Amino acid sequence: MSLLHSCKIDKIETYSGEDYIYFAHKGQELMEYSFSFHPGKESDTIPLVVKLVGTIVNHDRKIGLYVDTDSTSATQSDFVLPSNVVLRAGHHTDTIELVLNKSEKLLEQKFNINLKIADSPDLLCGPLTNIYLNVLFSDMLSRPGWWDAGIVNNFLGEYSDAKYRFFIEATGVADLTGMSESEKRAYALIFRDFLRKGRDEGRVFVDEQGNPITVPEGLFN
Repeated sequence: MSLLHSCKIDKIETYSGEDYIYFAHKGQELMEYSFSFHPGKESDTIPLVVKLVGTIVNHDRKIGLYVDTDSTSATQSDFVLPSNVVLRAGHHTDTIELVLNKSEKLLEQKFNINLKIADSPDLLCGPLTNIYLNVLFSDMLSRPGWWDAGIVNNFLGEYSDAKYRFFIEATGVADLTGMSESEKRAYALIFRDFLRKGRDEGRVFVDEQGNPITVPEGLFN
């Protein structure tokens, strides 16, 4: 459904006695999700935080929420939104549960869902900087900043997307930023043992070019 409604106001300078709802996440700040960081999941629920400017009441109030199909590349099978989106009774802050579905096409391309809040009979929308939210999702990886020369030389060896996927599967960790040398070494050892055990069980670990995935064994002596 395209966005057919719009806000009745251009901005909210001060609270005027009416009740407004908006995304806690600012519209210019892209929200990104990758199934690559969550191995084994075929779908996942993303909480979209909304906040109230106004009076807390003892009954649910409808939130006007729409998918702007003109600026959305995802299809209806890619995600699920609640059929009735509300700010629950007694809440100043609440969440809308966006369910993302994993598919093969996400391995090769990122898709987006552009959501917009509009006026409803219960709540006005605003401010304009927080009435839209763009969610970008995929099953793709890219080399993280923490996989630097120190990681290459001392712990994990050369980067590849396939190696990163297996590392996340082995350790349950996708980010080594800020970790100590001993913590990095511990995760590298877990990954080394994961590769050894997997190969003993007949698994094949190769990168995008078909080369065997390894870690620098001699660095752990």
